[in-house]
Amino acid sequence: MRGSRKVLLALVAGALAVVGMPGAAAAPGTPQPASMGAAPRAPAGSHGHEEASSQTTVTMATLITGDQVRLTTQPNGARTAVPVAPAGRKAAPVSIRFAGDRVEAIPADAWPLLRTGRLDPRLFDVAGLVAAGYDSMKVHEIRLLLRRTRGTSLAGVPKGVRVGRSIAGTPEVPVTVGLKDVPAFWRWLVGKRAKTGAKPGPGAGVLASGVERVSLDLPAKGGTHHAPTTEAPAKAKAPAKPKAPAKPKAKKTPSNGTYRLTFRLIDRNGRLLTNLDDAFLTQPVVLNRDTEDVIDLNPVSGGIGADVPRGHYSFGEIIATTYAFKPTSFSLLARPDFDVTGNLTVTLDARNARQVKINSDHSDAQRLATTFGTVEMFAGRPWTTLIALPGPQRFPVFALPTSEVTNRPYNFAMLQVLSGSAGTYELLVGRDRRIPSNLTYRVRDADLSQVDSRFYTAGTGLDINGVWFREAELPGDVQVGLGWHYNIALPSRRVHLATTSFAGHKLPWAASLDVRRGLEELLYSELRVPRLFPAGQRTVRPWSAAGYRPEGGGLRHTDGHMKLFFEPFSPSVPDARVIVWDDARIDGQSVLRREGKVVAESDDPFALDAGMQPADLLNYDLDLLGRRDVSWSKYATSVHGYWEFTCSRHVSGPHDMRLLNVHATGAFDLYGRAPAGKEFRLNLPIEMIEGSGTPISAELAVSYDDGKTWRDIPTVRDTSILWHGMVTHPNLPGGYVSVRIKVRTDNGHLVSMTSIRAYGLA
Repeated sequence: MRGSRKVLLALVAGALAVVGMPGAAAAPGTPQPASMGAAPRAPAGSHGHEEASSQTTVTMATLITGDQVRLTTQPNGARTAVPVAPAGRKAAPVSIRFAGDRVEAIPADAWPLLRTGRLDPRLFDVAGLVAAGYDSMKVHEIRLLLRRTRGTSLAGVPKGVRVGRSIAGTPEVPVTVGLKDVPAFWRWLVGKRAKTGAKPGPGAGVLASGVERVSLDLPAKGGTHHAPTTEAPAKAKAPAKPKAPAKPKAKKTPSNGTYRLTFRLIDRNGRLLTNLDDAFLTQPVVLNRDTEDVIDLNPVSGGIGADVPRGHYSFGEIIATTYAFKPTSFSLLARPDFDVTGNLTVTLDARNARQVKINSDHSDAQRLATTFGTVEMFAGRPWTTLIALPGPQRFPVFALPTSEVTNRPYNFAMLQVLSGSAGTYELLVGRDRRIPSNLTYRVRDADLSQVDSRFYTAGTGLDINGVWFREAELPGDVQVGLGWHYNIALPSRRVHLATTSFAGHKLPWAASLDVRRGLEELLYSELRVPRLFPAGQRTVRPWSAAGYRPEGGGLRHTDGHMKLFFEPFSPSVPDARVIVWDDARIDGQSVLRREGKVVAESDDPFALDAGMQPADLLNYDLDLLGRRDVSWSKYATSVHGYWEFTCSRHVSGPHDMRLLNVHATGAFDLYGRAPAGKEFRLNLPIEMIEGSGTPISAELAVSYDDGKTWRDIPTVRDTSILWHGMVTHPNLPGGYVSVRIKVRTDNGHLVSMTSIRAYGLA
């Protein structure tokens, strides 16, 4: 779907039976729980209809540090947040917390400034940034408000940062930062600390640049931001000497009805933790499971704590050991269930925690990343304590065993990504209901799936690259996934060996590919539905494979509202959906007719809102024309799709439109080309929707002059859903092949698709 839409739709409802090449594994139909997180926003013109049952959303937020966090929400509501460090910034540990609808991501070097109030917490709320319009996949800048230290002005602001005029009566200055300039802005903001890696401790009264606080600039009531204008920064004066904040005062005996809850957290060196900056990457909290309150923990006599009412509580945090212990280690200290009936001190000693180890068949495997923590439900919504540790550093990871949790979903999980001679390993280990006492895991290659991913590119000399995301959904209704990302050359191939089950449950993996030019220009994203991969089995997965063609689908609501969605330039990959972000040179139109009369038209080749339609079973026909002239593809310069179908209103809820779609697949090379001057098998697999009937014919024609003349190709029926034709291409390397396919079913449904330059010749 076009990137300018308010929602990113991938039509992957369970009614869709995707059929590909012989031997391809089908997508699983595992029932999934309803969404517990934030509902995706409806698309423009949807009139508020609920469409979450059949959409996957992909969003990206850029943090003030320059780190990006990609948030994927599956149709079942499961969400995965993957941090991506920008070029030129050393990857830092990132704390990721799913707290109901909130998704917070805090890099280690930002936490002390965030805790002391120098940074606005909204700058690290991934879901909130997207909801406020700062989706980095659609906008290319972020607006901030800088509160200056009295008597100073902004000097040395990096190139690309637009400074506005001071807001009257306040010390705040609006600035606009392009996303590609955010890393440089962060280095300017924190000064020498960015170079040395030192944390700005609690005595850091101001940022090194003379800024007291950085806030997110949200639209005012008029719907506008503070518009920045160019203003040359004046020469900076020396900032005032910061004052160290006062030490927390010892609290008196709690008043009636509350009790002092104290945690004595001891790190692996035996230190009692009282300074939050020393060991935490996010605000430590305790959860009251009776009142569903989240209570902050702060320094108190003997540790950290709070005054809390009587009740049933849980606690789980990851502490970092950074002092006199090299390399840095991370320890998960949790007490999932305990009761407060009076003043209570809970002692959790990281010296008793056990190291989490994964032993594999290949000793040469080098660690690329680790994400670990607990994932559970709180107040009916996801709650996590996760740390993502990027890079090859061998951070030891420890966890303190717990008793079994029986009153709610609770997972301990660790995803470790390694690179070895056999490929890239994605190993997800752990256990549900508890942190086990045995934290050493033996993983054999024979127990892993092997995914052979082949990344195509739509022509030669395109100068594009990709970022590939792989995400595993955790079981137990926790609605959270763990995943990581990989820079991908286009074209290329990668082999991944991945865990197939977790805690006795089959483990579905989702994947998506962001195709870019350089580091900033996002062109399109290709998404895959979550899928099970059998242990010991090799699965070939093509990405952006040739045979480009139009594809259609839609949703019909119980009130009769009909919306149609198109992917005019979709690759011939059966279980893939494409979101186009760079649509500046794409146009087209669509027309819907009911019983021969036009009922809806659109100049948008990606969507058609057909409005209210009668409940009766009626005949429709749909025309789609799409054209493009883009720098990132040499194929599918013009496409035409035509569908004949019947449709009626369901009474049980929204349902998918019953449209046929057909592919053109074959043994293309990674540039999307078939051999010139040789016979080539072109397969015509059909995507079947329940109720569309049985295919009875498939016609094929090809053109070598961009559709001026056509040559019919005989087709052979392999199965009820697969035909093929043998095409002898002319000996014209560098030329193109246009394809025209028509499929009919026994109940009158029809799809006809034409793609000019569907693939090339080599």
